[in-house]
Amino acid sequence: MKKNKLISTMLFVSIQIISFILFTSFIIDKQNPNENYTGLPVFDSKNIDGNNINAWFKNNGSFNRNPVTNNSGFEWPNGSNKVLRYYSGLWIAGKTGTDTAEAVSDYYANEFAPGYIDENGIPQGMDDPDFRVYKIVKGDTTSKDYLNWPVSQGAYLDSNSKPFLPGIQTLFYSFDDGNTEIHHYTPVPLKAQVQVTSWCYNNVSDPVISNTVFTEFKIINKNTLPWNNAVISVWSDECSNDQIAVGCDTNLNLGYAYCSPDSWQYGNNPPAFGFLLLQGPVEYTGNSSDTVFTYIPGNSNRRIRTGYKGIGLSTFNMFQNASSYYKEPSNYKEIYSTMQGLFFNDSAWINPFNSQITKFPFSGDPESGTGWYQSATMSFGNRRLLMNFGMLDIDPGDTQSVIVAQIVSQGINNLNSVTKLKQNSVYIKNVFENNFTTVSVNESNNI
Repeated sequence: MKKNKLISTMLFVSIQIISFILFTSFIIDKQNPNENYTGLPVFDSKNIDGNNINAWFKNNGSFNRNPVTNNSGFEWPNGSNKVLRYYSGLWIAGKTGTDTAEAVSDYYANEFAPGYIDENGIPQGMDDPDFRVYKIVKGDTTSKDYLNWPVSQGAYLDSNSKPFLPGIQTLFYSFDDGNTEIHHYTPVPLKAQVQVTSWCYNNVSDPVISNTVFTEFKIINKNTLPWNNAVISVWSDECSNDQIAVGCDTNLNLGYAYCSPDSWQYGNNPPAFGFLLLQGPVEYTGNSSDTVFTYIPGNSNRRIRTGYKGIGLSTFNMFQNASSYYKEPSNYKEIYSTMQGLFFNDSAWINPFNSQITKFPFSGDPESGTGWYQSATMSFGNRRLLMNFGMLDIDPGDTQSVIVAQIVSQGINNLNSVTKLKQNSVYIKNVFENNFTTVSVNESNNI
């Protein structure tokens, strides 16, 4: 009996060891793209570091996390070893038939994998090293990524049929959520295919553009079912080495964070940093009086779409680490609720200054002291923000484009930095609405 028990124990331990090896092989980035890891995702990360921001992007829907240190991957200023954001990711959710389907990228689960979804709804390319993160740099037309620019995966070309490189650097990669085996919160995939393009400029005479990184998430419904009441979100853990507060500006479509006044990294004038929504999803109305302008990277003109309306920041949310009240969602139902501007348990935010229900908590102004802003009612802490764009119906084959700018601004103190961020957001929005024609590229050797 003891012998049988010993054999059973050894067998169990062996199975656990093998399972652990397989699991770690599954989640660890593939370091050598020439090796063949058949059946396992070939994860890849590259950084965009052509101006004052050094930010990492990964082909599983996550960004702003350093794959080497597994710590913050958003350094500012570039080369300073001072970091802001800890981890960011794309979230998508909606109804597919009677199911609630979602695909998220956070540090608890990455439900995206590199590749695409074919015409039969089958995910492809997860283990193909060609679905890596491509990085091209101004002046280098002989690099492997430039010569193999993945147009077949959806990478943009410019008006001269050259790889899309309007500034100093461009990244491109493609991923999808069709692999059910990596879904953590629900086994029901949306069958979303996402193509990401990030780019930056560096102009020594334009400090605003030199502290900004642009990213487009091009999202395609590859399902045979529509995504009803769909929401597209940007989630971000804004806490790295400093305690922070978060907030939003509904007029600017801006979600942001700012540090405590006694930042150990930046002293008494720490920066504020935000996600500015430049282009949200569009919804068909059929009304000829509704017109929306959309930007297509690589295209010299903005597209005019009649009978559509643009969707801006629809709701804003906040989570706090190790809090039972402001807790992060832990299942697909809670995820979908928080993406609608509610608490994880479907309760609503209440503005303490007017006792009114709101889906835009902390939308006041910190420096002027007007309205409800977080540092007026809560101490600085370990915070995450969630910017939500929806709800809308996305039919099979439809494409949505969401473009955000990550901006860092520094004022004379922590609250004035928020004001500077808002001012700089207006500037960047103007740059975008002029189709980037006002931007010139003037490289600095200091980066």
